[in-house]
Amino acid sequence: MATTITVVEEDVTIQVATSGLQGGQGPTGSTGATGATGATGATGATGPQGPSGVVGVDSGELTNTGTSTSAQLGLATAGTAGTYTKVTTDSFGRVSSGTTLSASDIPTIAPSQVTGTAVITTDSRLSDTRTPTDASVTDAKISGTLSAVKIAGTAAVLAAANAFTVGGHVITNAVTTVIPMIIKRVINQTADLIQYQMSTGTVLGGRNTNGQIWTGNATGVFKNVGGATTAASGDGTTATITTTTATNLAVGDLIATSGITPTGYNAVSVVTAVSNTSPFTVSFANTTTGSQTVAGTVAAAVQTGSVARSLGTVAGAFRAASSATSSTANIVEIQDSGGNALAFFRGDGTLQNQVDTRSPSFNSTAARFALLAINGGGMLQLQKATAGSPSGTQDYARLGLITGTNANTLKLVIAAGNGGAVTTIVDNIPNPA
Repeated sequence: MATTITVVEEDVTIQVATSGLQGGQGPTGSTGATGATGATGATGATGPQGPSGVVGVDSGELTNTGTSTSAQLGLATAGTAGTYTKVTTDSFGRVSSGTTLSASDIPTIAPSQVTGTAVITTDSRLSDTRTPTDASVTDAKISGTLSAVKIAGTAAVLAAANAFTVGGHVITNAVTTVIPMIIKRVINQTADLIQYQMSTGTVLGGRNTNGQIWTGNATGVFKNVGGATTAASGDGTTATITTTTATNLAVGDLIATSGITPTGYNAVSVVTAVSNTSPFTVSFANTTTGSQTVAGTVAAAVQTGSVARSLGTVAGAFRAASSATSSTANIVEIQDSGGNALAFFRGDGTLQNQVDTRSPSFNSTAARFALLAINGGGMLQLQKATAGSPSGTQDYARLGLITGTNANTLKLVIAAGNGGAVTTIVDNIPNPA
């Protein structure tokens, strides 16, 4: 390190120089900028041309549709274009040929593997003469609906008339809400719903077109209701008949209209609407139109009717299960809607009214008269008439009891004709309380 000391004194200058230690090397300076690129050298000479390229192909799999200098590869032709159900492939997986399936191409398939609703129309198993056995044909192998043309022989066919030559058919119902059998009649059907016949075809009985049970004679049994018709009209769909009085019918009742003009209103029909208050009407399905010009009648079908086949046949008979003396149940009962007997034939055949149960009897309403069997004998029981005279109509006589002349007595009288004189038979018959 060099040091210089300068002293100035009275214009005298003294300079003393000393030599210091040498300093260390300074840091390296930054790199200068790159110089400009020199000019490109001249192009070298062109080398010799190489040989032309040639693509080699296996003519069995590929084809070269290009040139020796420009190759273009393509697939070799295999098979014939088309749609086939059975094909053959080569070792490269290409379809080389095709044809259609034959029966021998289809393997045996277990029934459990077949589903759906396929229909077999040609199969030797359906047309040959072999007879299936109960073991080979099970419920599981039969399902769906078979058309009549696919069933021949004696099998029962739906939508066709069948004649069963073997009896013993039983319908066992398994559901409480299902009706085991229903027979439906067509509108205006005249033939019976069911007939019971001998093997010769002789009709024994059945149910007529009205559903009534009959034997010997299928004639329907009806009872006129509502009096004469006073009007009839129709709109082509429904007919409405007006009657003189209430018919007291209900919807669903079977009726027969007759004697009406236009005559198209005369038919056996089911009531579809009814009015039992004035105006009294019944309606039913009918295509007739127009107003009534001639009055007729409306009759309700009796629920059960029996008509004798001839003058020599009995229309109906009821037999007790055992002898008359040991039978405890009534043979026939007439009941009210609650099931209570109003009148009945006892086990011994005696007709009795429930009003008087003291002995076998025939009683009228409220027991106004009765035929009694008392103490081994027959007796006629009469009730006193409230009117003074039991007069009736011409050609009829009435026997009755009226109040006697004396107190607490009765008078037995007879009267004939309309308002005729009353003849006393016995007067002052004692009538104690």
